[in-house]
Amino acid sequence: MARMSPIGEIRRKNLETLIREFLTMEALAEKASTTSVYLSQIRNRAIDSKTGRPREMGTSMARRLEEAASKPRGWMDAEYHHVDAIMDLQGVPPPPPPDFSDRHEITQSEWQLLQDLRAVHEDDKAAIAAELRAKAEKYRAVTAEILGKLNGPRSKT
Repeated sequence: MARMSPIGEIRRKNLETLIREFLTMEALAEKASTTSVYLSQIRNRAIDSKTGRPREMGTSMARRLEEAASKPRGWMDAEYHHVDAIMDLQGVPPPPPPDFSDRHEITQSEWQLLQDLRAVHEDDKAAIAAELRAKAEKYRAVTAEILGKLNGPRSKT
């Protein structure tokens, strides 16, 4: 069986990271002006009918993905094993299913917040949750006050 080149394997692993960050392959493909079919072929090591070897990501596509994801030039070409190990130890959840973003039940930043909370020690979670609840209540109160002023007093009919 044909093997991928070391750079091809590194880029494929980093592609997985970007897919997790964008929540779906489709979202990443759209941002990078490519197709999810092409990214899927790279991800799944589809055999190129012309060469008989697994399809690999070229330099041009690697740079496009870096730009789309606001990563520094060359990011796709570097290994990040230590990051994967830390994420595994912290129990970072997998990305939400694709239909989450389709139904707009949770945004990417909300999902990131959940991931970050999981990385925090249990003793700190209650304090963070209490602070977040207090801020949310403050925003709700301000919003209600503004809406009350905008709507004015309501007359009874």
